Amino acid sequence: VNVFGEMFFSNGQNWTAICDLDADNDGKTNGVELGDPECVWERGTIPAGPATGHPGICEIETQECLSKASDICPTTTTP
Repeated sequence: VNVFGEMFFSNGQNWTAICDLDADNDGKTNGVELGDPECVWERGTIPAGPATGHPGICEIETQECLSKASDICPTTTTP
């Protein structure tokens, strides 16, 4: 289970309790990443928009996550 799953289960599987939070600390709320920026999704319905990320994975393209990455190869130039 990733950090989002842990957050979801520790909050009684209550979406509205964690929608406005940022489980992976990438600067985007869980709701934004899963297509529900207004946190109005209900079980059995389709989110308002498309998913834009994964709330349990800090995507490397955000500055917040880039600074946390430890396994990035340094930039090199080819002779």
